[in-house]
Amino acid sequence: MQLASLEERSRQVEVRTRLTGFGPQLERRWGTLTPGGAVCHLACAYEMVVDDAPCSERTGPLQRTALRWVALHTPLRWPQGVSTLPELVEGAPGVRPQEFAGDRTRLLAAFDRFLAAPRSGEGSFAGRAHPIFGPLTYWEWMRWGYLHADHHLRQFGL
Repeated sequence: MQLASLEERSRQVEVRTRLTGFGPQLERRWGTLTPGGAVCHLACAYEMVVDDAPCSERTGPLQRTALRWVALHTPLRWPQGVSTLPELVEGAPGVRPQEFAGDRTRLLAAFDRFLAAPRSGEGSFAGRAHPIFGPLTYWEWMRWGYLHADHHLRQFGL
């Protein structure tokens, strides 16, 4: 079984279409994020990766090994209710919803920049550390990029 990853063009199109479908009228199925908060949360997360922005860490040996493997290398869906980094909580700087259409445009731009990063060399995020899972390969980042978006899109029925 091939695991979904943003390395696949079909998955890129799928996620971008679903992100475009995000609207302020959507009702969440779980969690506390508002539609605007989810859009800003996702935008900020992609920006943190692409811009190599500093962020807090919540990692340790278990997170960098077993949790990383389960989260990224199995077909299991991410569970509901997992807490996020303080920088990505709705209301934190960068995660304060403004005008929905503008926030969604910001998200799509961050998503496109994430997809455009080279596999290796300058500008690549391969080997860069995830705040929970530790250093990730390019494939693992692309898998994370798919799973993180899918998790929050499902949160709003998309």
